[in-house]
Amino acid sequence: MKKITLGPYDIHINKTRFEDNTFGEYKSFPSPVIMIDDRLSPKIESLTILHEIIEAIIDIYDLPLDECHVRVLEMSLGQIIKNNPDVIKDIFDAIQA
Repeated sequence: MKKITLGPYDIHINKTRFEDNTFGEYKSFPSPVIMIDDRLSPKIESLTILHEIIEAIIDIYDLPLDECHVRVLEMSLGQIIKNNPDVIKDIFDAIQA
């Protein structure tokens, strides 16, 4: 099981099988968790995790963004990460130092 830390919260990322066409879901109650459908391809799974992390940020920090904003951020950040691995590595390395 994977998890991320965001602010004071450890948010577990669990795989499940949704009965509808849901790719993923973030829930804050009773404790924060991200659920990802277990049938997704690795690429779609990664974008869905990114999407749900953005949802968690919006919830935890009470940001006034809607689903349209989340989708734009998900696709934009996904594209930046994919197309600029050297810059992403530099950012990661600098933050870890």
